Amino acid sequence: MAGLDAFAIKASGDLNPASARVSDISAAIGETVLTGALQADIAGQKPVVKGDFAIAQIDLDQFRAPPAPSGESAVAADGAPEAAAKSAPATAAARADSAPLDLSGLGALDADIGLTVGVLKGAGVEVRDADLSAVLQDGLLAVTLAELRAFGGSGGFALNAHQRDGRALVSGTARATWWIWRS
Repeated sequence: MAGLDAFAIKASGDLNPASARVSDISAAIGETVLTGALQADIAGQKPVVKGDFAIAQIDLDQFRAPPAPSGESAVAADGAPEAAAKSAPATAAARADSAPLDLSGLGALDADIGLTVGVLKGAGVEVRDADLSAVLQDGLLAVTLAELRAFGGSGGFALNAHQRDGRALVSGTARATWWIWRS
């Protein structure tokens, strides 16, 4: 994958029996740089994790494998020819489809993580000003994309998930605004 030869991470931190804090995080892979801070407090009944991160620009195309040279057959990640990999039974997928979704682990910790992305590009699409947060509190996960701009408009979504009486409950809302003007 072109451009991914360079990987670097630096941060400063503090660790004690009750908490861990990592600040001034700067992690770079290729031309993408993630900055932010993370802290975990473990003195209470359950861990509480808080973090705030930002990526100025990420080009997802840099993570794509280069196309196979013409005349060569495609090969799956496990080394099997692509055609054979596609025809193999999807036993893991079949099990996942029939198994109930277990969200009981959401109560193991509380967390509040934020991520802002200035520009996200890939496959000819460009998304701007994405503001994503994930809050996990007492077993309820709330993921919110407060804002994003793409295709000349804006949008966002909210997703909530938790487990009650052994059942996974997931709900969500989305909004989008695009102006179409023709003359």
